[in-house]
Amino acid sequence: MPDHVMDIIDPSLLIERNDAHGDGDRYESEIRARRTTSYRHGSPIQATRLEECLVSVMQIGLSCSAISPTERGQMDVVVNKLKAARDSYLNLRRRREE
Repeated sequence: MPDHVMDIIDPSLLIERNDAHGDGDRYESEIRARRTTSYRHGSPIQATRLEECLVSVMQIGLSCSAISPTERGQMDVVVNKLKAARDSYLNLRRRREE
């Protein structure tokens, strides 16, 4: 799965929106029109870091959904991993805007 994260991720997660109450129809059109791989218009390093963030979040989600509670991550560890993924993504996004 880690090598195919961009193939399975919901394209709507990659649409950046600045307005929370924007035109819903336009937003839906953007999702349909924009292929997931088109996000890679940045540098290859940025695309790789984005994929790493997404893989990290997916791995955390999968580990939290283990059938046996003893196989699930402890919440303090999960929260720290999610914060690290968030910070990594925000740093990536900040660099794209420069």
